[in-house]
Amino acid sequence: MTYCKVLRKIIDIGTKQIKIEYEYHNGIEIDTVQLDGESLSKFGLKTLFSYGVRFNETDIDEVNKYLMNTDMKAEIVYGYSKLGWDKIDNNLVFRYNHLIANEQLSKEYIYNGSLCLNHKGTLDEWCNMIQNEVCGNIPMTYLLMASFSSPLLSMLNYTHDFGSVLFCLCNSSSKGKSTTAMLCASIYSSPVLNKGVAISFNGTENALQEFLSQINGLSVVFDELGASTISNLERVLYSFCLGRSKLRLNGDASLQDVKEFSSVIFTTSEISFVSEKSMDGIKPVYFRLKIRLQKMQRILTTSKVLQWQTMVLQEISICKCLLTKVRKKLNLTIRNTKIFFLKRIKILMISGSQNTQT
Repeated sequence: MTYCKVLRKIIDIGTKQIKIEYEYHNGIEIDTVQLDGESLSKFGLKTLFSYGVRFNETDIDEVNKYLMNTDMKAEIVYGYSKLGWDKIDNNLVFRYNHLIANEQLSKEYIYNGSLCLNHKGTLDEWCNMIQNEVCGNIPMTYLLMASFSSPLLSMLNYTHDFGSVLFCLCNSSSKGKSTTAMLCASIYSSPVLNKGVAISFNGTENALQEFLSQINGLSVVFDELGASTISNLERVLYSFCLGRSKLRLNGDASLQDVKEFSSVIFTTSEISFVSEKSMDGIKPVYFRLKIRLQKMQRILTTSKVLQWQTMVLQEISICKCLLTKVRKKLNLTIRNTKIFFLKRIKILMISGSQNTQT
């Protein structure tokens, strides 16, 4: 038999299912692979043939005993595939490519999903790019700050119903829409389309809602609304802003679990899907940006500056309305409202500083 052993067992904290991570030699080098728990059965062991592990089928009982022994000694870790805020051991944590928490947890947790959340390059290189290419460009700076706000929006939605916020980048082709959207995605994951938090809009409504629920709290990019085959985009994006999926029944007439999510969502499109006749409910959480986003437009004309000033004033008015609703729900004074938000921002800052130290 070629080299193979159980390296560790990963218990999904959501489904409670166990995956087995094998370390093996594929004939060229040492590699690892995660398989279902059934792979440890006599019938499941043959799955290892596909990865280059070789043994005689007549020795399958001995191979099974050997792997079961390595399984007993293997490390046990806890995995998650759904991202965002959660409570573990009564501690508020943020699920990311690693678990961000203020206190040391008693168990080891790892991200076990399919998204590429690991960053390439260095933070200094990214900051230099922002300084040279983004600072001074009002639209891109504005959207970058909006992308950073997604975890805070999700944290507020953890106890209050705020839903999601939608930014639609509208303009004709080759104006920098996708580039700006990928810039916003680069904060949290690989900016490559369909690798991280940025995906094509070419999918069903259920698939897109499932994607949103899996990365709750991170900014999301849906690129090219024109690629979608959904007939009523306004209704679908309105449901995205509500932050929950439809009520559906199982085959036995019981209710399915409702998917919930709260993120800052960016879409790119050559046309706007919202008009003056659109539903009033989508307008407070929808921002349409039509200004050209390329670097050559860094120096804006006076008319465009006035347009941005008008838009910012409108958004400040919307924020005041939201703050008023928060104060009424929580019965807070103006001073206590500031303390309420500052405490939550401080949690994010502490979590971020601890992540930097580690």
